[in-house]
Amino acid sequence: MAHRPIAINQTLWQVLDSLKIKDEICSRMIQKSWNDILGVTLARNAEYQGFHDSVLAIKVVHAAWQKEFKRYEKELIAKFNTYLGTRMITKIHVIAPSFGDKKTVRKGRGRK
Repeated sequence: MAHRPIAINQTLWQVLDSLKIKDEICSRMIQKSWNDILGVTLARNAEYQGFHDSVLAIKVVHAAWQKEFKRYEKELIAKFNTYLGTRMITKIHVIAPSFGDKKTVRKGRGRK
């Protein structure tokens, strides 16, 4: 009986899951490559908040960015999952800033 080959990344994620550290490893990988995965514009307007049970949480600097992230959610999920090498993220939870939150100052906008 022939065995179907399993990709090493799938096996690795299964091992990490059995050790109960899959989410933590995934979280660290996302944080490390945040700018590369999102690109300059999106990365400057969003902050990583967490990853748990296949949900990536991000906080945006303005409510308008919340709409942009929701509009491109499927494409962003695909980019993150491609980077991770497996289907880890199934949803992106976008958090808009609360009333009274200080706006994040982004470098390169003429602000000090």
